[in-house]
Amino acid sequence: MTERIVKEILEQKIEAWKNKLIDLSRRNPLLNFKATKVTTIKIIDELPTEVFKSMVVPKAVTVRPPGKTGDRRDSPEFKNII
Repeated sequence: MTERIVKEILEQKIEAWKNKLIDLSRRNPLLNFKATKVTTIKIIDELPTEVFKSMVVPKAVTVRPPGKTGDRRDSPEFKNII
């Protein structure tokens, strides 16, 4: 997937989110998110850009429990995001 296509997809998603944010009622899940154990996956030790890319590109994603892979939270790239 080229950088241009990723940028276009991202711009479309942002525009859709902006339109959904117009609804300020409690029905809006973007404003009234409730994390639960059943419906929420907590993603830790991953860079947000990589998570986004893996969600927009149709391919398999491997999910592992914490502590089973290398810890990248000490990397400079991760610290710049936080």
